[in-house]
Amino acid sequence: LAALEVRGKLHHVKKEVDPGWEVAAVMRRVFQRIPPLRRPAVMFERIKGHGMPLVAGILGASPEVYALALETTVDRIADKWAQAQSHPVPPVRVNTGPVKDVVLKGDQADVTKLPLCIWTRGQDPAPYVTGPCVISRDPQTGERNMGTYRLMQKGPRRFGLFLSNTWRDMYAHIRKNEQQGRPTPCAVVIGGDPPVPLTSVARVRGDELGVAGALRGAPLEVVRCETSDLEVPAHAEIVIEGLVPPG
Repeated sequence: LAALEVRGKLHHVKKEVDPGWEVAAVMRRVFQRIPPLRRPAVMFERIKGHGMPLVAGILGASPEVYALALETTVDRIADKWAQAQSHPVPPVRVNTGPVKDVVLKGDQADVTKLPLCIWTRGQDPAPYVTGPCVISRDPQTGERNMGTYRLMQKGPRRFGLFLSNTWRDMYAHIRKNEQQGRPTPCAVVIGGDPPVPLTSVARVRGDELGVAGALRGAPLEVVRCETSDLEVPAHAEIVIEGLVPPG
């Protein structure tokens, strides 16, 4: 956010907006009417019914914004990705980090407190998390996977998870656990260091967090989850821990 701010690439909306339609309406106009070279990311400072601001377009508002997220220039984007995939930097585990500043368990963990939005009014049945980085682990090999899947809010402690690839990624972990009648632990990372969500949506070889470390030029610090042995970025803004039930 600071990198965008100093380059004039972050626009602040100070008036209160309705998450049920106004955020999506504003962002649609931003992408339809502002040419990429001038298009900013947007921070909505006051979301009706919530005490937390919300940002949109901070990673992909334009090629220039995308390059800023990777700490490179537009002409070097492909080279940086190639280098990172060829030379991943494994994450390092630390005891704690900013993500542990606030820990809410049991009924205190209420996802309706997050400023999630309706993106297509009249069509979406509920708010979506649009950029979740979902981490899971293969129960047989221990191999980690991170991917971005559609998450639909279904209640204070429940999301719907849409897996479009039923032959790879997290689905393989779910299938192996279901064969043993076990749930699949997962962790949803929201608001991570830019290489984390950018790697989550990419199709990469090996550990996504290792590629993210290479993109950022330093190992990513990770911490253990509160309710499972999964590791998550220590500097993430929000982590939601949960289980995918068998069946």
